Amino acid sequence: MRFVKEVIKKVRAAVGPDYPVLIKISVEEGVENGLKLDESCIIAKGLADAGVDAIEVSGGIVADTAFVMSRGEVPIDQMAGGLEGDAKTQTEQALYSIVDSVKMEEAYWLPHAEKIKGMVGAVPVMLVGGMKYPQTMETIVQEKKADFISMARALVREPALPKEMVEGRKSPVKCGYCNRCLAAVVGGQPLKCYNRL
Repeated sequence: MRFVKEVIKKVRAAVGPDYPVLIKISVEEGVENGLKLDESCIIAKGLADAGVDAIEVSGGIVADTAFVMSRGEVPIDQMAGGLEGDAKTQTEQALYSIVDSVKMEEAYWLPHAEKIKGMVGAVPVMLVGGMKYPQTMETIVQEKKADFISMARALVREPALPKEMVEGRKSPVKCGYCNRCLAAVVGGQPLKCYNRL
């Protein structure tokens, strides 16, 4: 905690007391000897005590596979594109081996956010991860399971989504969580939806 507390202190000194300082943490890394939720609860309490204004709950680490963080489809063809021979075969097999472990489930970090929320007192908790239905998002906030909802891929597909939800939209987000946008960025392509229907 020493490093992150020093960073928080320096950031706070630079921006002053009224500027929001938020932090995003991976509360379950999903790798052997990685962070687990119980350990992350202690860390979250330390972050709250250090004066952050909100904590965004996420999980996974890129060292294993980014798809733990961004559940959904694994774009095997796109990620193995350009490779040949054994490299292509090995990459395709490695990617296929994780398909079942990263399947999409709406609000997949919600149980983690609820536990973190119970540890951090009045510090708001932000939830990210597979938000699909506006009603689900509204229910999570109304039931105080999280204070804010974060979205990423859904906004790549539909930048006006928050405005539409404020205006009463009830239909699910159009993002199919195919993860082609993420694979494209990793491959040096622009961030945009590559799967518009």
